[in-house]
Amino acid sequence: MTVTPADRGPQVSAVVGLFLALSTIGIILRCYCRAVVVKAFGLDDWFAVIAWVSYIAADLPIRIKVLTINTDILHFLLRIRYHWRALRNRTACCRPPT
Repeated sequence: MTVTPADRGPQVSAVVGLFLALSTIGIILRCYCRAVVVKAFGLDDWFAVIAWVSYIAADLPIRIKVLTINTDILHFLLRIRYHWRALRNRTACCRPPT
């Protein structure tokens, strides 16, 4: 049985949904523990919330569109995201230590 990229839309959507649910649970527990239990909601917690929001902003539209748009557009968007993350990781490794 041959699987084409057009057939993998529901699988991609399910995987992204799983990680979205896990990250949401993690960020809720982190914020609850830091704000209510420890009462020390710091700068790193704000960055975690910002990262979670940016994850939703980046992956949720792709998850929604995966079932409705042409696969060529999806591959183009995923290539842009891949190269952006690769560039970001490459520049993070090349920074001089502070």
